[in-house]
Amino acid sequence: MITGNEPTQNFPLGESVELMIDSVPESAKKVRDLVALWCRYQGYGEELTEVARVVATELTTNAYRHASVPGQSILARAYVSDVGPVIEVWDHSDELPVVQPFDLASESGRGLAMVELMVRRFGVDLLAGGGKCVYAVLPQSGRPGTAPC
Repeated sequence: MITGNEPTQNFPLGESVELMIDSVPESAKKVRDLVALWCRYQGYGEELTEVARVVATELTTNAYRHASVPGQSILARAYVSDVGPVIEVWDHSDELPVVQPFDLASESGRGLAMVELMVRRFGVDLLAGGGKCVYAVLPQSGRPGTAPC
């Protein structure tokens, strides 16, 4: 487990990474950087790493903008599951995220729709103690030695 404000390069292959951060505008960059580093250490290609970066950014930004108050904690995780690499973002709100339809005139609100198009699976689990975990299962084709999805 990795906690703190800065990504570290000292984690073994195959393990999950976690980053507990405060809900501030800079949160998305910290999570994005950690997920990219983790993907590279896992041996994923640049295409999957970029997808992971975008997904991590969108999920963290949603937690910051819509599901927390400034200074509240957000937990981001990345790990390899039986169905592929997973990115999770946990927050304290029970309010479910809403995927907005694409609107070419809109300047915001398209992030989750974009995430749904980029991943194998996207979902939300409400947590027993309150809050939720928003997750995305990434395609497996970016890792050496795995079959395409």
